[in-house]
Amino acid sequence: MTVPRTPTPMRIVHCDDSESVRRLVELFLRPLPAVEIVEQVGSHAEAIACAASLQPHLVLLDLDAGRDDQVVERLREVCSARVLILSGLTDVAGDPIVEQADGFVTKAAGAQGIARAVLAVSD
Repeated sequence: MTVPRTPTPMRIVHCDDSESVRRLVELFLRPLPAVEIVEQVGSHAEAIACAASLQPHLVLLDLDAGRDDQVVERLREVCSARVLILSGLTDVAGDPIVEQADGFVTKAAGAQGIARAVLAVSD
């Protein structure tokens, strides 16, 4: 008899300088069975440190949380995680962080839009 394997949840480090946004995003993502937020931090520097130690599948990264224009490059040096930018800004054309990331979603997309973007970038 073969026992079905439970899929490994996508491990996420979420970085946002707003604690209320961190809590909301956790509420948005918690119902998804394939997602686990393993750490929430408030700055790009903390995201890099957490990614190095926790080796997540995805870093959900606020564009301006202690801004470091090399944050995506530094994340890629310490882990193999995909990087999804989450921002209140909608006009991000030419932003070096957005250009290096695997995806972008605006906070105005709401719960369903953010959840869809997280699942899409993980494929």
